[in-house]
Amino acid sequence: MLMADRGKRIPLEKRINIRGKIGRAVFAVTAVTAAVFWLSGSALAMPQQEPEEGERYGPELRITRNVGTAEDGEFQEPSDRYWDGDGKEYRLDYWEILTIPGQDVSQRLERRMVYTGVEGAEEIPESISLEEDVSGNQAEGTLFLKESRIVREEWQDGFTAPVTFHAYGADEYHGGSLVIPGDAVLETCVSMGGQLLEFMGLSPLEYRILSADWSGESYEDEEGRMCRQAMVWGQKLLRDYEAAYEGEVSWTEPETHELEMVYRQVSPVSPVSPEAAQVADQVPVPEVQGEGREGNLWYWVRSGFVITVGAGLIGISVGLLALLAVWYRQNRREHRRRCLPRIKG
Repeated sequence: MLMADRGKRIPLEKRINIRGKIGRAVFAVTAVTAAVFWLSGSALAMPQQEPEEGERYGPELRITRNVGTAEDGEFQEPSDRYWDGDGKEYRLDYWEILTIPGQDVSQRLERRMVYTGVEGAEEIPESISLEEDVSGNQAEGTLFLKESRIVREEWQDGFTAPVTFHAYGADEYHGGSLVIPGDAVLETCVSMGGQLLEFMGLSPLEYRILSADWSGESYEDEEGRMCRQAMVWGQKLLRDYEAAYEGEVSWTEPETHELEMVYRQVSPVSPVSPEAAQVADQVPVPEVQGEGREGNLWYWVRSGFVITVGAGLIGISVGLLALLAVWYRQNRREHRRRCLPRIKG
């Protein structure tokens, strides 16, 4: 009896699953192989500018200098040739204009000031504001008093001050510890000038009262009391000071430009005579073992690495495909065995 299910096949979803797994595995191996070969090729150095016929390049020389713009705002290109102090010739290989942004700069300064004719009730400033040109830039800052000294002092006329007596006509007047009798007001202002100066907040060592007199007639104040004002005259001590100030000033440097140039030394190739060329033809050329990154040694090392990795990946791919084929066959046989009809005796 023929098998009733002989015409049946593997279900569609199982076939899609098997094919999908095989496709993904092959794609992964192929992608890894391609990436290895691509990376091995991208490791090459960038090609350099080839020298002219009869020349070869030597070491490079970097030169940086500040540059300014022309009237039209353009920069002047550097010369394509350069000779150093030893007469060696260099050829321009690369140049670039670098923009250096402006920076905040500070500097510590000290200034000396002279003040003349300073009287006792006055003081020299404890600080000064400074605005001046520093290296072509407008600098600003505050300097503080570091030290001062008196260079000259002299008594001069010109001191004057008002003194107001309230309750005019009283027997005596009181001002702190000072008592002035009412019948000798002006005379007492002169004779007791030191105490009157202290009552006014002035130092008797810096001021002198030499005379006093009434200034105008008596009047009533806002409280209805009779008042009268007197004026005192005298001398004041004037001093000349020399003061030193110290502090920091700051400014912003303008934007600048730098020209960076890269030159390569040019060395002429020595001409070869016919006799030397004939001898060179007879001598076998030895294999160069170390010409830098692109020499024969690097070429063989890189090629051997790529070949080894590529061969290993190919072997893995073949083994993987064989394993998948065996698994597929076993799966198919198992399916057929299950589909065979059972024969009853």
